[in-house]
Amino acid sequence: MSLLGKLFAILNIVAAAAFVVVAGMDWGQRQRWAYAVYRHDLLIDGLPVDDKEKDRDDSPRVKKLTDPLLAVILPAGTGTPVRTQEQEVERLRGLVRDKVGSADVAGTRSQKLARYLLPLAATGRERDSLIQYSSAPQDDRVAEELEKRLNEQFDGAKEAAPDGHKRSLSERKANAARVLFCLGEALHEDATTDFFASPAYKRFVNVVGLTGAARAADDQSLVLQQMTEEAVKAHEAERQLFIYEHKQIIDRTVDISDEEERQRRFLNAKEKEVADAKALVEQRKVQIGKLKDRLKELQQTTADKLADQAKAEQEVMDRLIDLRNTSKENQELERRIRAKEQELSKGR
Repeated sequence: MSLLGKLFAILNIVAAAAFVVVAGMDWGQRQRWAYAVYRHDLLIDGLPVDDKEKDRDDSPRVKKLTDPLLAVILPAGTGTPVRTQEQEVERLRGLVRDKVGSADVAGTRSQKLARYLLPLAATGRERDSLIQYSSAPQDDRVAEELEKRLNEQFDGAKEAAPDGHKRSLSERKANAARVLFCLGEALHEDATTDFFASPAYKRFVNVVGLTGAARAADDQSLVLQQMTEEAVKAHEAERQLFIYEHKQIIDRTVDISDEEERQRRFLNAKEKEVADAKALVEQRKVQIGKLKDRLKELQQTTADKLADQAKAEQEVMDRLIDLRNTSKENQELERRIRAKEQELSKGR
């Protein structure tokens, strides 16, 4: 081989070595960029909803989740590591179940279930009923119903729905994000730190992703906005009812005042009549007293007259008796005279 051939051979070897080095550097950089893109996508999309969810390469996403990676994205001290959103929801279900069954947590079973369901309320009426249950005495029937409703919220991250249809991937992620977002704050017990600045919230964001967290916050804000509108409407309705009832009370008060004035005038008139009647009664009493005295005098005079009359009647009676006796004597004398006259007429 000539010197030029040898030189070209050496140059080919050097170029091949350089190519291998550059290719290795390119491959390493590509791997770093691919990992950075994967971490970026993982931050946006969060953990897979279950073991079946696949990536763009039609490979299960869960296979790329190594233990070191999970140790990075799931803050220490926030609970056991999970690989899917469904597992995180089940972990949260266990935490709530433990809180409800713990004697260290204040309240009855139905009260605690109502308190954990309260952040998940979708309407103002549902929220009001849960607030009532959270302070009402223990009711086993209510506790059973509340536990069923709470489990339905957790089951929203599962593929199979109670009515038999299969939930879509986006629906399951939305349900999981909402449950984790709403109950995460309810389970946050450190009063010294805000939930949104806590490791638990960072874990929530990493599990559901920035997209899921933003959607959950947006959905919850819409729910709260709707509740606010319902509360405003209810308040306005109550205000209108208060205005109407207040006007009715004022009208009744005015009517009562007018009636009271009429009754007062009527009472004054009657009191005057009573006063006049009392004065007349006093006059009549005086007159009656005088008449009684006069009556006594007349009764005494009548008694005296009656006594004189009785005396006169007795005298008349005595005269009549005398007259009767005299009449009898006259009749007897007359009879004797006739008898003598008959005797004389016979002697002739």
